[in-house]
Amino acid sequence: MANGTQTGVILAVRVHVDPAVRDRFMPLMLANRDGARTAEPGCLRYDVFQDFDDPDNLLVIEEYADRAALAAHRESPHYLAWAAFAASLPDGTITRARWTGVEPFPG
Repeated sequence: MANGTQTGVILAVRVHVDPAVRDRFMPLMLANRDGARTAEPGCLRYDVFQDFDDPDNLLVIEEYADRAALAAHRESPHYLAWAAFAASLPDGTITRARWTGVEPFPG
């Protein structure tokens, strides 16, 4: 990068949960969050937000120290349990964007 170096990995994940599967999805989602927060030293942040007006619309913000930490997360038992269920959801239920920080911030 011209004016800075890349740091960390940020994921912004949007999920629209079908009410028919909410009771199975949410415990897996929250177990994934809790496992990442407590068992993964490379996980710097893992927050799940719920839309004010639509409780089935979620925003998940994850931050990892580096790509290796994200790769380790994707091998964890709590992620694998969530991912197995998430794979059964219809296309478009989950969308992801990946970001990296820039230090120092240019401009």
